[in-house]
Amino acid sequence: MNKVRLAAICLLLGLVSGCGVQKAESQFFAMNTVMGIQAEGADAKQAVVQAEQYINKLDRMLSRTRPESEIYALNHAGGDWVTVSYETYHLIDQAKGLAMDTDGAYDPTVAPLTDLWGIGTEGAHVPQQSEIDAALTHVDYRNIELEPAADASAGGRVRLLNGAEVDLGGIAKGFAGAWALTSEDATAALLQLGGNVSAFELDGQAKPVKIGIGDPDNVAEYLATVEVRDGCVVTTGDYERYFEQDGVRYHHVFDPKTGYPAQSGLRSVTVLQPYEAGAAADGYSTALFVMGLERGLDFCNRNGIPALFITQDKRMVPSDALKHSSGTQFAFGEFLGADKGYTYEG
Repeated sequence: MNKVRLAAICLLLGLVSGCGVQKAESQFFAMNTVMGIQAEGADAKQAVVQAEQYINKLDRMLSRTRPESEIYALNHAGGDWVTVSYETYHLIDQAKGLAMDTDGAYDPTVAPLTDLWGIGTEGAHVPQQSEIDAALTHVDYRNIELEPAADASAGGRVRLLNGAEVDLGGIAKGFAGAWALTSEDATAALLQLGGNVSAFELDGQAKPVKIGIGDPDNVAEYLATVEVRDGCVVTTGDYERYFEQDGVRYHHVFDPKTGYPAQSGLRSVTVLQPYEAGAAADGYSTALFVMGLERGLDFCNRNGIPALFITQDKRMVPSDALKHSSGTQFAFGEFLGADKGYTYEG
């Protein structure tokens, strides 16, 4: 799933002095979105090149539509075991774990629903109930079976039962952000991978990155900001991909239990996580959107997850971990939505 656009309002680099320090940046298209990387360090140019190459490698491995990809091979294996690389195995394993943790609110096997509804394509439409019911028979993360290789670094085997298909688009960018730029050649960096923003620093001197949270009715404007050090920020919302039919708007975030776009009373959910937990931030943001405010807040508060919920009735509600996070790795910044009719319940 595509994530909504976030904006890094400022990245304060220039923190390391010395004649050997470089700054570098790159913008490119991968994983069906525009991506950008800024870095600073002893060999920032090489670090950025390697990061871009790694993300493109992941794109080739994890794409559901490229015939040469490992995910394509898995989805077309007819239930047979398929040997996959370390990255693919690790991400599928993590996706299944996130599905278990969220009681299926995030489910990596929603591909049949994505295909059926066609949201984001010219064929977007409301399917017949019989078609939805048929697609749901293949949607269940428990249809994923994994068998690790003896050498964990070699990946392992995966098979899909009952006609299941996996779609890792919902967490692949978070995974890429966590693993693409880990070279000590870059001591500080900002990765904007579609709607995923990751701030990375090795030397402990980087200042917080201020991230703008978009207005669901106008994503070019912001309702709030959050601040993050060496972490990532991911938002799932109902306004990036959708279509309207008979006066009803249908968005792309599906409830795996009903087969319909989630009707949770939310416009968006923003999740903050450590830099290395980008895939988890992706999965949690989707799951919390499906859960809705009450269940989502309870889940966050039980698990210590910093998150910000924006409701259809124009409330902004932080989880306890975000509400009380000032001065730590994550912090709520400014509330900017009062003149748009929003209230902040922090």
